[in-house]
Amino acid sequence: MKSRKYVFVVIGAAVAIAAMVSVIYYNEKSETPKIDSLSLDFTYDESNSALKQSLQPQGITMSSPLRFLKQQEIEKWCKFFSDQEKQKLVEYCTSTEIKDQSGNFLGNIHMIGSPNAPKLVLVVLQSNPMLDNMSQIKTVFGTVTKELVCDCWESVKPGGYETIESWVDALRDFHIGGNKPHSESKSISLASKHMQIQLTTTKEGYVWEMLIAR
Repeated sequence: MKSRKYVFVVIGAAVAIAAMVSVIYYNEKSETPKIDSLSLDFTYDESNSALKQSLQPQGITMSSPLRFLKQQEIEKWCKFFSDQEKQKLVEYCTSTEIKDQSGNFLGNIHMIGSPNAPKLVLVVLQSNPMLDNMSQIKTVFGTVTKELVCDCWESVKPGGYETIESWVDALRDFHIGGNKPHSESKSISLASKHMQIQLTTTKEGYVWEMLIAR
């Protein structure tokens, strides 16, 4: 990206992302759900600001968001779906960059939807083959859940997981124990939102993804 010193994690599971979004978008009794009903209950500005403030005391820095509204920018930087009908839902997109306390790049948080409100939050983080930054991954996923979904995980224990950390550990263990390049959790419903985490093996190590939608 010219004139912008900014790094994006390559998303290695676009098909799985599209599959989850299909389940969420069409998991309605009506055959033609209203697109407005898919909007999350926060704005781009308030959610990005809350995440930045909450991550900083934990030794993780988050950049101010880049904003993409022009169609050519969205096609270049926010093209998450091969299906054009799903991609049309991306009218607006913000992206932020996450680094650890040593300034090492961890990943990005993307929010996509209409100019008024996001409809999907996508957290994409990278790990080396040794998974040395598991604590930071759990911190980011935990903070995103607390700020954008609810601070209620341990009282609800969705999916039977005591903590978000145990949910992440379960996917890690399942993925490492298998022989497929991509693994994903079941979709979890919490505070009227759907959540899923995914893990993909790459040449550099692993890519972690968390998705949040209605």
